[in-house]
Amino acid sequence: QAILVQARVSQLSPGKSRHLKVYDIPAASDSGAMTAEASELGRAQDEGPTKNLSRMSTGYGRSFTRCNMVSRVVIFGCLGMALFGYDTGIVSGAMILVTQDIPMDTQTKELVVSITMLFAAISTVFGIPANSLCGRKPVIMGAALLYMAGSAVIALADGVTMLVVGRALLGAAIGFASGTVPMYSAELSPPEMRGMIVTLNDLNIVFGQLLAAMMNVAFKHVDGGWRWSMGLAAAPALLLFAGFVFLPESPRWLAMKDRLADAEGVLRLVHGRQDVTTELNEILKSIRDEGEAKDKNAGCSALMRRGARKLCTIWGTKEVRRAAILGIGLMGMNQLSGINTVMYYSTTILVQAGFSRDASIWLAALCCLAQLLGVCVSVASMDSFGRRPTALRSCGGVVVTLMLLATSFWCTGELWDNIKVGALMAYLIAFGSGLSGVPWVINAEIYPLKLRSAAVGQATFFNWGFNWLVGNYFLSICELFGTGGAFTVFAGFSVVGGIWLFFMLPETMGLELEAIAELFTDPYPKSRRQKAVAKTEDSDSSGSEEDDDSLSEDGVIAVASGSRSVP
Repeated sequence: QAILVQARVSQLSPGKSRHLKVYDIPAASDSGAMTAEASELGRAQDEGPTKNLSRMSTGYGRSFTRCNMVSRVVIFGCLGMALFGYDTGIVSGAMILVTQDIPMDTQTKELVVSITMLFAAISTVFGIPANSLCGRKPVIMGAALLYMAGSAVIALADGVTMLVVGRALLGAAIGFASGTVPMYSAELSPPEMRGMIVTLNDLNIVFGQLLAAMMNVAFKHVDGGWRWSMGLAAAPALLLFAGFVFLPESPRWLAMKDRLADAEGVLRLVHGRQDVTTELNEILKSIRDEGEAKDKNAGCSALMRRGARKLCTIWGTKEVRRAAILGIGLMGMNQLSGINTVMYYSTTILVQAGFSRDASIWLAALCCLAQLLGVCVSVASMDSFGRRPTALRSCGGVVVTLMLLATSFWCTGELWDNIKVGALMAYLIAFGSGLSGVPWVINAEIYPLKLRSAAVGQATFFNWGFNWLVGNYFLSICELFGTGGAFTVFAGFSVVGGIWLFFMLPETMGLELEAIAELFTDPYPKSRRQKAVAKTEDSDSSGSEEDDDSLSEDGVIAVASGSRSVP
């Protein structure tokens, strides 16, 4: 039996905040001994963050410092997403070069570009049971192997068939990585750093696209240079695989599999202190409440059936359905604002606008740099101003720049050619500053633990479905309505989506993952969440003042079973 001891510590010096600490203390017949033990634990907790934390075991036979572990999560998580960006962005400039060696019509170009998105969508479906059966870490390592295989096939391609096969393998890798890396990063991030770390993943998608554009520039005059620019992605994929060998598994997945010692070790590193009882208990309670423990030894077929049941639960539970609709809607905003038509076809668009092939390849690289600058703004603001204002500000900028871009394609003249380039850069900055990263951050945060893998996989599937839809038909739409008409359609989607987000998108900044589900309970939507939180904090503060007189000299109140209090 464990006795819950609540210790409300009142700092004697003015201006310091009060802290509420909770300890699990073995039952003791002697109340004085129990109080002494509570006081000793309190002192140990106060010293915890500063003592004996220079190196701690994660349960994997290796030791990490907290900074070391978090840094590795950031570096290799970002590398996985950079490969995502590289292999989606490389096709923009490379298609101009590929067609010199392998002739293709419009439909074949759309197939080579969009097959990656189609297989990315399919792989997210298989990623759902894989994340639960194997863990986040093995799925990411498998994606690295697929990155290597796809890059090698494309580098050796002698026709459209091998190009399509290689791009399909890359799509499978991207689907697994895009559905797993943000979730892995969120689950190994301290709450105060979670938005920044997950947004850094998005930053590196754009960095990967920028690097791809620079590689296209570097190899544009090399015979068969597209083979080098596409094939070199195998090198960072190998580094990604090697890096994840030395990273820990997600503590939430470890807890699902009853590997509590390993989970506790990882949580200590994530939170930077020895006592992580509260965090571990929250995870275990979620697992017990949601029935995850009984499926811990399930096989693949059972996991597929469980995945289907999870999807039914997602859409059959009002609160989770609201979260799922929000997550899918954000993914729709991410794609239907037209971003990947620009990233996949920017060189083609610029050639249509009258620029030379070489100039278009250079300008495509500048487009990637513009989006990278926008994502840097998003990284800086995500955990400072919040997810909601970041997304709404970005959406407004996207609408304005898309309309300017559409107008520039309807008008002619050297002035409008310059406006095309300026509007394109401004659009990418506006998109990168919010709509690029917010959908991934929100989807990594808003779902209950048991349903998180399925829900994130579902949202990622829809992201790639929207991506495929836009990428597969963009050139045909441009031939039918003109490039200006296509961008007008994207502007219309952005207007509708922005209005919807204004009413439906809550703020999740600073909340624990397990507490965010409360945002989707009635009344919904909660547009005044920040004020509600402030009101709750005021209530807690007044409650603590009422309890001050009952504090012991050591600031410890021990509540034992069968008695009201122990002095």
